[in-house]
Amino acid sequence: MIFNSFTYLIFLLLFTTLFWILNNKFRMYLIFISSLIFYSFWRFDFLLLLIITILINFICAIKIENNLENKYKKKYFFFALFCNIFLIIFFKYTYFLVDTVNFFVPINNIFIISFNIILPLGISFYTFQSISYIIDIYNKRCEAEKNFINFANYLIFFPQLIAGPIVRSSELIWQLKENKKLNLLILNIGVKKIFIGLFIKLFLADNIAFFLDEAFNQDYKYYSNLDTLTLAYAYGFQIYFDFAGYSLIAIGSANLVGIQLPENFNFPYLSKNPKEFWTRWHISLSSWIRDYLYLPLIKQKTLNFSTGGFVDLNSKQKISSGFSLLVTWMVMGLWHGANWSFVIWGLYHALLILIWRFFDKFYKSLNNNLLLLIIYLSNLTLIMLSWIPFKTQNLEKTFSMWSNLFSIEKWFYLSLKENTYLYTFLIFIGVFFSRFIYNEILLINIKINSIKNFLTKCFQLTIWVLIVIIVLGHMKQTNLFIYFQF
Repeated sequence: MIFNSFTYLIFLLLFTTLFWILNNKFRMYLIFISSLIFYSFWRFDFLLLLIITILINFICAIKIENNLENKYKKKYFFFALFCNIFLIIFFKYTYFLVDTVNFFVPINNIFIISFNIILPLGISFYTFQSISYIIDIYNKRCEAEKNFINFANYLIFFPQLIAGPIVRSSELIWQLKENKKLNLLILNIGVKKIFIGLFIKLFLADNIAFFLDEAFNQDYKYYSNLDTLTLAYAYGFQIYFDFAGYSLIAIGSANLVGIQLPENFNFPYLSKNPKEFWTRWHISLSSWIRDYLYLPLIKQKTLNFSTGGFVDLNSKQKISSGFSLLVTWMVMGLWHGANWSFVIWGLYHALLILIWRFFDKFYKSLNNNLLLLIIYLSNLTLIMLSWIPFKTQNLEKTFSMWSNLFSIEKWFYLSLKENTYLYTFLIFIGVFFSRFIYNEILLINIKINSIKNFLTKCFQLTIWVLIVIIVLGHMKQTNLFIYFQF
């Protein structure tokens, strides 16, 4: 079942109605059953893997907590950790590891896999939630959940099961157990976020994909400098609208039953530097990587909340943490996909952050608006160029397209359709007004106490009617969300 379908809207309506009819005890069972039904629309047989994952982490967490001063505490901890990591490595990286070994070993195809491995939907997300839970229990940051249904709902709560946001147990379990009363304001915001998410996915992301896929299938060796930049920007906008759209639908769906999931995007293309970008893009993942990999590697205290990104370091830490940053970003890249192009993508961002660390003080001392604008546009362009390996998933094509930027002979012609440049430029301009549109027009409720406010309210209503019409008109499209493949 995908978010951009009438099936999901009907499913969500029935779920929300039943949730507010039932008392709190039965609501937990409703969430559990509904989440299993939601997941079974993809593959019913993979429910067993999901249940096994839940059982292993549920039992091990309790055993860890009950053996705080016992040698068995570590055994249960490492067993649970091993099971979670093994699942994601087996299903996601077996082909990648075999191909890598076969490439470097002189004997051709020393390892051969004679069976098909299907990547379970959402495994990158629910295994990360399992790992963070086990680590938090081991480090006494939270208590183990003793109720199986409550814990299961933490891992498989359907709005964020497939592609996040990645939620910590301390953020979600207490909300699931809380006896909630219907809040019409939160319900209203939830509905709005769902339709905004559907709009930017169906109308923006899918329409960009329509002309972008054709452009990327052309012979990339003949792209000009402007062609490469245009395609990089266009795909950067597509993946943002696609994933931010998913996140808004997930957060809005949870709002319908009074649950607040952490925000996953905060207008990342308005970021002024690479570090700030990762406090605004896929926030739940970047903060997870920060807390459970990067900070432990540099032996710094974990922040442990799903906001932010990376932390400020002093000069000595900046130098000593360089290797840890590279390791972190290699993991970040591989998390997205079992392909060397994702490793390059990760190292690319690590390099941007390392370079930025040495210009940070200089940037903070600037008060020249023109220079600040140049730095912003340069940063945005470098960020957009990082999406090329993400899109192509091919190292040869990636380096060939990047090399186009440095070829003087490729500066003076255009090979894409005219609309490609026009659409990309219009979206680029729209980015500067996105925060205003989202905050001031679409989400803020204005009381009618003047003619001006009345006209504003009418304008809001007109916008919403158009959004609903566009969403319903495009719902027949069945393009999957990009992050489903991760």
